Amino acid sequence: MKAPEGPGISRRGWLKRLAGLGAGAALSGCAHHRSYSNFELHELVGSKADLVRRENRQIGTHDWLLTKTRIDPGAKYRCPWIEGYCSRASVRAGESLDIFVSTNPISEFTTDIFRMGFYGGAGGRLVSKLGPFRGQVQAEPAIGRNRIRECEWESCTTLKIPHDWLSGVYVGKLTALREGLQSYVIFIVRDFQSGERISFSFAYSIPDGKSVAEGKSVL
Repeated sequence: MKAPEGPGISRRGWLKRLAGLGAGAALSGCAHHRSYSNFELHELVGSKADLVRRENRQIGTHDWLLTKTRIDPGAKYRCPWIEGYCSRASVRAGESLDIFVSTNPISEFTTDIFRMGFYGGAGGRLVSKLGPFRGQVQAEPAIGRNRIRECEWESCTTLKIPHDWLSGVYVGKLTALREGLQSYVIFIVRDFQSGERISFSFAYSIPDGKSVAEGKSVL
């Protein structure tokens, strides 16, 4: 996936790119029952909209896009040179998740975390740079029932979500320093104070062919 030419992308174009990233995540923990008056709903929606507007006024970047990828011709889906997943599909600010990565051949790697958003057409904003980490070849699990592979990889790092990270879709851009090959890990940051009875489903095809949820991958 190459960075777009020109000053930016349209909102529709950004949504198409976001839908094409790849992974599956469903927001849970939103079943808390509470009734809101019309005034409370107006204030709640308005304050969140203001937060998003302020966030989208920040400077974005096209650096979240993958610029060097490779698919294993034998597997047809995966990128064993660098691939990974998160221990949790979604978290709240202040909570933590583990990131698991395999590099074959062994290579040091970095993880750049971006929040996805319009950002004037850039599509994302860099919020954290992690690493470099020492890579390792993680064991490939056998195919189980319903083609589920349960990975038991070692964590490369634990990421504690800062309290000022706005809810949304976040991608971790993995880059193997040996050859510069790249792939994603993806997670959702949920609204810490959410009380609405809303369920959000974010499902799409991951670049290396994985559908990841709570440490399990379907290949």
